[in-house]
Amino acid sequence: MLLAKNIRIKTHRGLVARFGQKFVERGLMEKHFGRNSEDRHGLRSEAVYSIRERSPKKEAAFMVEDAEEFLTKAKEVVA
Repeated sequence: MLLAKNIRIKTHRGLVARFGQKFVERGLMEKHFGRNSEDRHGLRSEAVYSIRERSPKKEAAFMVEDAEEFLTKAKEVVA
């Protein structure tokens, strides 16, 4: 979505912040998509650096459902 607006980002944290500024704060995307992208970043970091066991099936099912909803909305916004 950001690339469609000619916005290039170098870090994941920067991507999350800019997504919030360009799409969530302007009301083009729902707030939960901004929060969820921050949560995903935390889960990714935890998965890479943590040895704690998680419930991956539950989390994966939620992430897939959320991603499908996100893509549907993103296509509307970018079109």
